[in-house]
Amino acid sequence: MSKDIPPQLSASLRIVELEDQVKGLMETVIQFHEMYGLEAINIPKPDKYVKEGGYTVTELQQRYAHRPAPSATPATTTATQETTVLSEPPKPKPKPEAAKGSKSSVTVADVPSLPEYTYAPLNAAASEIRLLALDTTGRLDDPIICRLIIASLDDAAECPPMFKSAPIECFTPLSYCWGTSSFTEHIVVDGHSFSVTPSLYNALRHFRKAVPPPEDPFKRLQGDKAESYWWIDAICVNQNDVTERSSQVGLMTRLYKAAHMVHVWLGDEGDNSTQAMRLIRDLAYIPETPEDIESWNYIPKKAGQTHRPDGPGRPLVKLPVHETTFLLEQEKLDNYAAIIRFYQRPWFSRVWIRQEIALPSDVIFHCGAETCNWKDVMRAADILTYLADEYHMPALQHDGLRDTHSFGSCFRKALGLYELREEISRRGGSYGELQVLALKWRHCLATDPRDKVFAMLPLTNPDETDVRADYAKDKQKLYRDTTLSLLRKNLNYLSGCQNPTRSNGLPSWVPDLEVPSRPLLTETNYGHDKSLVNHRGNPPEDVAKFEHVPSEARLDIHGVIFDEVQAINEDDYIEAESSNKDVRTISERWREFHESHRDALFEEWEEQGNWEARDECLRMFDVPFNDSEWQFHILGNTDGDTYREGGDRDGVRFKRWDDDNVDHDPTLKRVKRLLPSDGTPFSDVLGREDEYFANLRPLAIGRRMFFSSRGAIGLIPIEAITGDKVCFFDGCGCPFVIRRAGNETWVIVGQAYYFGRIVLYEASKKPKKTIIRIV
Repeated sequence: MSKDIPPQLSASLRIVELEDQVKGLMETVIQFHEMYGLEAINIPKPDKYVKEGGYTVTELQQRYAHRPAPSATPATTTATQETTVLSEPPKPKPKPEAAKGSKSSVTVADVPSLPEYTYAPLNAAASEIRLLALDTTGRLDDPIICRLIIASLDDAAECPPMFKSAPIECFTPLSYCWGTSSFTEHIVVDGHSFSVTPSLYNALRHFRKAVPPPEDPFKRLQGDKAESYWWIDAICVNQNDVTERSSQVGLMTRLYKAAHMVHVWLGDEGDNSTQAMRLIRDLAYIPETPEDIESWNYIPKKAGQTHRPDGPGRPLVKLPVHETTFLLEQEKLDNYAAIIRFYQRPWFSRVWIRQEIALPSDVIFHCGAETCNWKDVMRAADILTYLADEYHMPALQHDGLRDTHSFGSCFRKALGLYELREEISRRGGSYGELQVLALKWRHCLATDPRDKVFAMLPLTNPDETDVRADYAKDKQKLYRDTTLSLLRKNLNYLSGCQNPTRSNGLPSWVPDLEVPSRPLLTETNYGHDKSLVNHRGNPPEDVAKFEHVPSEARLDIHGVIFDEVQAINEDDYIEAESSNKDVRTISERWREFHESHRDALFEEWEEQGNWEARDECLRMFDVPFNDSEWQFHILGNTDGDTYREGGDRDGVRFKRWDDDNVDHDPTLKRVKRLLPSDGTPFSDVLGREDEYFANLRPLAIGRRMFFSSRGAIGLIPIEAITGDKVCFFDGCGCPFVIRRAGNETWVIVGQAYYFGRIVLYEASKKPKKTIIRIV
């Protein structure tokens, strides 16, 4: 330091000797200052230390007052005439001996022989969780060394600090698929052996190097260990403690909200996943700079044009998408197969990942050594959903695109994650409804069927349901209790019933979430008018009225039986693989089926002298009689895909160019260049009503066309038979097919979908309110 300051104690001589060295480090110090943005928190560049001979203790206290005191005992300091006074420097601590289980003393082969790890209990009242500190210094062939830290979510900051030093400030949840239930791999946790699945073991090896420790210069200066902090359910929650598991589920909302970032591990590289992720990034590309945006929106004036003019005297600008890159058809097929296998990875079907991606601020995908951001993965899924599902383009119908009996492709299922995230996280952080979430995601995979309910609870308002995570309940009791709890609000949850034979041990009024929905659930609030009297625009309140009879596992529901299944078209039905041509053909046969039964019924009514029945049919139901009504009520595609045109808020949902310019859409040109195509211009397909069955197709899969005793038509579950009745339950907006189970009891077959609106008070012979006893 400066010669103006006299030496004090033994440390002064050493300081003088280091003065020249400190001056030589000036450039490094400035770079350090800029790297960590110290200017942003009002810490000026430390050049005064060199130029003026050092800081006083008072100055240092003022500059670093916001920093917490280090855990180690500092050297004793005093301030005299604003001059630094240092006591005898502390003697360096001897290095501890290598602890048993550290990377220096244990090989991978030794880890299984270490003592088994035992959990310390958590304080549920203090919102405690465990965090995994992963040592990032190990080599590829070193054992995975970790330690568990107990932290409280009460200490988590709502906004992340600039320097994240405490584990609760910088931990990252790991979202992954457990894979096999075989715990054949071992890691070191606090010097003890801990068994994990191969999937998790590979993930930890990857993230040991892929995700660096938190960037905190103060921790680095203090020589802290290089660790990254994680929350991993299989390690941080004692899976053998039922009470702890139930308690920790209740903290998941706060945990994922506090995390800010989630890393998704899809697994090791395989099935050409590296190529798939590169293709996804290519398909999802959206320009950001003004020049790129101009090129993106430029419509070529000549065939094969690869560059656009950019003004007099300026060089031509290369267009982002051109037709000079040629791929063989087999290469395109291989590309598409790789993308399908990527979206078919088990992670996308796991039930718990719904809450894991809905709440954090950001999500990043890892597969092998490749990464993709959330926006790219979802945008590519949306583009392919539009082409493969909504327009069902023949060239994109590929083996493995859909699961058995599924109405949506793997792209459509992945896109559901984006919709969930938008609903829960992005739009004001609103809660979801348990009945909607449980039924929508019942197709997801869960090792424990009770998790079909528990995994949804963190996304719902705890004040609106008394359902709690309780692993002490068995599946049947949980599903039954959940149903009764949800029915107290309304009876819409009954729309998930699809088990008239009661083969699963549950009553027909309890949805079995372990079984995926066979048909797509229809809207429960379709606008039907259930009132039995003309209310002249002021309908009475529709309130659920039911009584549970536990001794008979029966639900006595107030409602009205108003129709009957008279005929079913068993020969003509739509499947997931039905082409657009097939759908048009089936639609015409449905029309013939409807007209033949309608004409026969009307003739029968005339022969009986029932002159009012025909007019009653027309008043009660929107029965289609001409082409336009058939297009509107049955095909539901009169507007085509106009919602796909126009602007986009966040760049995830694909908005195609208008019909006149759709062949120049740069995204669609990339699709045609990289993926299978039959050569048909997009303008010959997209935007055409006779190609667009996005509304009808998923609705028709798993259902059959039926004709009712009152002359109406619609779709009913494949389990329905002629003679089944159709009813409305009080407190639910959709009709149901029911079947007699005994003299006074019924079973629910499933939802009935009528083509058109039902108006009950238009019936000449009014149906009567009754108690429908469901078993």
